[in-house]
Amino acid sequence: MSSIQYEVYESINNIKKNEWDNVVENSKISSFFHCYDWQKVLEEGKRLEPRHIVAINNDNIISIFPNYVTSVKDTPFKRLYSICPGYGGPIILSSDERDILDGMYKMVPGICRGNIFSHYVNPYDLSYARYGSFLRKNDYIPHFACRFVIDLNENIEDISNNMIHQKRRNIKKCESIEVIDKEIDKNSLSDFHIHHNNVMKDVGGQGHPEAFFTSMHKHIPENVKIFEAVCNGVPSGQIMFFLDPYKNTVHKFFSGIERKYLKANPTDIIVWQSLNWAKENGFRYYDFGPTEDDFCNGIFRHKSGFGGQTIPIIMWEKVFSRARWKIVEVLRKMYRKL
Repeated sequence: MSSIQYEVYESINNIKKNEWDNVVENSKISSFFHCYDWQKVLEEGKRLEPRHIVAINNDNIISIFPNYVTSVKDTPFKRLYSICPGYGGPIILSSDERDILDGMYKMVPGICRGNIFSHYVNPYDLSYARYGSFLRKNDYIPHFACRFVIDLNENIEDISNNMIHQKRRNIKKCESIEVIDKEIDKNSLSDFHIHHNNVMKDVGGQGHPEAFFTSMHKHIPENVKIFEAVCNGVPSGQIMFFLDPYKNTVHKFFSGIERKYLKANPTDIIVWQSLNWAKENGFRYYDFGPTEDDFCNGIFRHKSGFGGQTIPIIMWEKVFSRARWKIVEVLRKMYRKL
């Protein structure tokens, strides 16, 4: 193991695309969100600060651990995150998995200094559960969420029958609504940015910069789908999906359906039409994206109504400064009272 070197890269541009993607393409636990081009979108479009940990053997990259320094809302502090938006975690292509995992995580404390108070890892594949004991021994604490996934190998009638009655009724009522598969170009992505930001304003959230969406045209045009509902000739909302060749999955990801259009139920008809599109185009899974593990939560109830299987998401966080963590909690409480 003496020949293994560990490096932290502050730009994906300093890493060769073929070497990075070779690791992604040869791993069973990787997803689209690990690929080189998604890192380009995050770095160029969102202006995130990369801190990618890479294991190198004989000048060849054998393992990757994508990470970004991200801001913590309403505080002056930051967090090291793998990956957001999307899913991350380390990918190790070596029989020395245990030693390399340990070596990569030993690089993290050197990054989490100053105002970077914690490290947060957000894996997609359930195979990451194998690292649970290692992470707990290294003072990482688990957090839980979930996602709903439909197996597209089922016939379309069974998929429909697995939905709650309200969803099936909404889809039936919305049959007159046209759903358009939009061409992915800078104009359509810029337009989606406007709608998505309006959605985030409606819910008091924070949107993404326009460059984040428009950079998708440059780096991942074949992995992006936008479906738009048109009701009585009026555009009534859009949803962005990501096509994941590594997981053979269509990810329902960003909403561009503003509150003023919700009464027409455009979400349900877009889901139904995009689900059919995914099945017809050979995808195995349709993923509704992450949500809180709270059955009382409105988003949880909405997504579960489509009848997908509930898949747990186990995220891990290590706090490197309890003092800074307490300040973050105080600032959050103050903000909520405003």
